[in-house]
Amino acid sequence: MAIIKKQIQSLADVPEIPAQRLAWLKNLTDDEIDYSDIPDLADLNFWNKFEIKKTKSVKKQVNLRIDTDTLNWYKKQGKGYQTLMKKVLESYFKHHYQK
Repeated sequence: MAIIKKQIQSLADVPEIPAQRLAWLKNLTDDEIDYSDIPDLADLNFWNKFEIKKTKSVKKQVNLRIDTDTLNWYKKQGKGYQTLMKKVLESYFKHHYQK
């Protein structure tokens, strides 16, 4: 089987998986899954210092344009999705600018 790599610009670009293939995938055990092409997460330094902390800081409301797919993913995380977005932004800032 050939492996084809393609950059996906949005979830609309993701091909639909046929039902038979999806059923086969759902029935795979962990031992049957080939994880060899997954990068070692320890090598991805961005999230090494990620942590979510509750803060009592002053907050300011802003308007922010976010692509639909990203916003829908955060909303699917459930209640508190806006706080989660804020925490991800804070983590990025602290990792890159407060060393």
